[in-house]
Amino acid sequence: MVEIKVDKKEILFRVVLSGDEGATKFATVRELHDALREQCADDITVILAGGDKIVGFRWQLKQEEDLFGMSVLIDVLCRPGPLRTTANDVLIYRSADAIIHLDHRDAEKGQGVGGFEDMLHELESLARKPEELPVLVQTYSDAASDREKTYRELETAWRPDVHVRGDGFESSLDILQAAKQRIMSNYRAYEEELQRQGLSGHIKIRDRVYECVPAEGGTGASEAGEERLFSHNQDTLGPVRPGLKLWMVLAAALILLAAVAVSTLL
Repeated sequence: MVEIKVDKKEILFRVVLSGDEGATKFATVRELHDALREQCADDITVILAGGDKIVGFRWQLKQEEDLFGMSVLIDVLCRPGPLRTTANDVLIYRSADAIIHLDHRDAEKGQGVGGFEDMLHELESLARKPEELPVLVQTYSDAASDREKTYRELETAWRPDVHVRGDGFESSLDILQAAKQRIMSNYRAYEEELQRQGLSGHIKIRDRVYECVPAEGGTGASEAGEERLFSHNQDTLGPVRPGLKLWMVLAAALILLAAVAVSTLL
């Protein structure tokens, strides 16, 4: 989910690449990183978590794409290979602001549409909603005639944007840009709504409006640029802390899993 770093004037979104084992998720991340290298803060990062790998990179958008007066960053993430720890997929899906499902090029080897439907059921179990989480599908020109139609006609709350990759069609970068535009459109609408209401210095995240206020400590803290977000409904929500880094969340989950395993053995 979106992470606000008020002190750094940054807003961070996450785009997750999903798909079957063999759906070229890692290769796609490398391709995207190469295409966006000049806008990437660093190299591709690999995190080991419970036997799984979480792979990704951070993409910094151009200044003209700022939101709420903040720089926009997007983490592009995937979990390549076979799933060993279910909690990792749960954490990734919880963190997503948009999902791009990579169709398997070989329909006989991949789960195809069935795997995509399983992912949507997982999103529903996590209380994710179509209006807040754009879902896109990347299929291929040599397989698009039937599967593109099948994806579009799925009877589900999500109506995925289906994109076709291949010569004469779209590239993976085009599809990532489409995911970015879906995220930005949602939050640009929030930004315009607040401007109409005269709420400068405020940020809207889904159905909550937050106000940037100086941190405790008075004028000195404010001059140092240390700010915090407070909800207008503080009685029920309270202050919003800067989000944890993904690796910290994963580490906490692994500690919990290890504790459960030890207690089972005892």
